[in-house]
Amino acid sequence: LSRTVENLARSRATLQALVKLLDDVTNMVIADHIQHEVVKAVQFIDQSSSQLEAGFLTNAYTLSQKALVASEKAFFDPSMLALLYFPEDSKYAIYVPLFIPMAAPVVSSLFQAIKLYKQLRSARQQQGAEKLKTS
Repeated sequence: LSRTVENLARSRATLQALVKLLDDVTNMVIADHIQHEVVKAVQFIDQSSSQLEAGFLTNAYTLSQKALVASEKAFFDPSMLALLYFPEDSKYAIYVPLFIPMAAPVVSSLFQAIKLYKQLRSARQQQGAEKLKTS
């Protein structure tokens, strides 16, 4: 009985820690297999609690073990751990040096296009003013 209750408490604590982690790390993406493990853990916790209340201690213990395994699989999944070590600030440090060399010609071309547009607009205005003077 005590191991069952301990397993259920640890499973709940692990899932709560996972929720807190996901709230703290906003850019973390949850894979489908992790979601599946979380759903399984919650279902096993519910089933184990029901079996415990009904007095089926062996079934409750087995389900509590499954809940603990599923919750820890979800929390300690390698794909989630890798995302913890790649914070948001690091993205800028990596991508900015890559995009600046590509952005420089684009910005330069944009300035040249604006300059050409202004020249064409002023030439049209001058032609329009000359037509008005001659008429």
